[in-house]
Amino acid sequence: MDSYLDLLVQEIVQAAQPEETPVKPKKQPNPPTDELPAESHLDLLLQDIRNIADSSSDP
Repeated sequence: MDSYLDLLVQEIVQAAQPEETPVKPKKQPNPPTDELPAESHLDLLLQDIRNIADSSSDP
């Protein structure tokens, strides 16, 4: 079960990484937002996955 979770986490992380592009788009000024950066969303998602895995493995 653990290895399945590891694979799932790897896939999520790989999917979240931006694809390499030879031509960089012009940077636009980011408007201030209350949104979390993508890394924080990933961390929260991974935390949720681990919590679910822990609770489902309890006897």
